[in-house]
Amino acid sequence: FSEGEYSIGDTVRVLTEDYQEIARGVVNFAEQDVQRIKGLRTEEFKKLFEESVPEEVIHRDNMVLMI
Repeated sequence: FSEGEYSIGDTVRVLTEDYQEIARGVVNFAEQDVQRIKGLRTEEFKKLFEESVPEEVIHRDNMVLMI
């Protein structure tokens, strides 16, 4: 799940269900788009957008693990 508002390019915290921070990363999607694609396969969510979009919400090259 996601909480709060964020836009493309923002740095966000990645939390477990009990709110333990496990990573921080730069997001490729705004919060409202993450809500739309959550649970979908890449080929499914790419059909929701008119333009080309990244395949991941946070690419591993733009993420730092905190654990």
